[in-house]
Amino acid sequence: MIRVLHWIADYWYIPLLTIGALAVLILWIIHRRGDPPVDLLNVELQAIKAGRDAREAKVELGAERAVAKVEADHKDAVGKLDADQRAQAEELRDDPVALARFLVRAGR
Repeated sequence: MIRVLHWIADYWYIPLLTIGALAVLILWIIHRRGDPPVDLLNVELQAIKAGRDAREAKVELGAERAVAKVEADHKDAVGKLDADQRAQAEELRDDPVALARFLVRAGR
């Protein structure tokens, strides 16, 4: 423990620069994204909840009916998809959990 404290005393600028660089990187990513971090967190929480609901529907109804339920639940998001997103959604039709999470994220 003493050796670590001596190292920090001698090379204090290395941890400080590392923390500063990480803070700048995080702020730059947030600025480029354009959305406040709280909104991004809310979208991710909604995606997690949608995935959980889809997993429960898959267990209760089966995979095909769960996909239909997911698409019905997120029909407004499905209507907003562009061509690339539609192709990606088609690839996810085998996995209702991934499809639900994708539709929540794409629908915002």
